Amino acid sequence: MGDLSARRDHPAAEQGWLGYALALIAFNGAGLGALYAIQRLQGLLPLNPQHFPAVDAALALNTAVSFASNTSWQSYAGETTLGYLTQMAGITVQSFLSAATGIAVGVALVRSFARRLSPTIGNFGSI
Repeated sequence: MGDLSARRDHPAAEQGWLGYALALIAFNGAGLGALYAIQRLQGLLPLNPQHFPAVDAALALNTAVSFASNTSWQSYAGETTLGYLTQMAGITVQSFLSAATGIAVGVALVRSFARRLSPTIGNFGSI
């Protein structure tokens, strides 16, 4: 069996900077896609007592990118555009995840200085 952390498919396996960066981009991309989908499907989702329709595609993409990048720029009034589920499961969750991603980048930066002679900087999935 050997050391489990040496296996690439193990969650504790070390990653180089490229693997770490790709994992981070994939994680942010999944969050962005989920938030976009929630906004576009809002009219079909529960917890929408005001029966708001789907958010326009351009506004949904703008909002998803904004919250995924932690800039949180809004060009709408939340209580007149977004249902409760969209605000809770979409906007609030993405606000937390984008900040957590920033912390993960900070940890990677510290690790890169501490491990300057190592080819790895840890594992994005095990922060």
